[in-house]
Amino acid sequence: MVYPTPQRTELTVKYRVPEPPPGVVYVLWAVNADQGRQVKVGQIPPASKVTAVKATLDLFVTGVVVSMETDPNVTQMSNTWALRAGRLTATTPQPATR
Repeated sequence: MVYPTPQRTELTVKYRVPEPPPGVVYVLWAVNADQGRQVKVGQIPPASKVTAVKATLDLFVTGVVVSMETDPNVTQMSNTWALRAGRLTATTPQPATR
């Protein structure tokens, strides 16, 4: 759910993801497809039941990605994703093919 205003977005993401592989954490990213921007919301825990994360961002959000990272303090999104939703950008890293 995205509740945008001209200057910020109230974002609620409901998700369910399994335990990640050893040494991997999930990181939530907000994306603005029109501006080509990606903002790290932060690390999120695995969840076997639907769980919600809320954030207020100074960004008009068009999509979200849950990436799989080896470090929760990354500054750029990897191309290994657990989830994605919404409209992303041409410059958003695409999920790796398996």
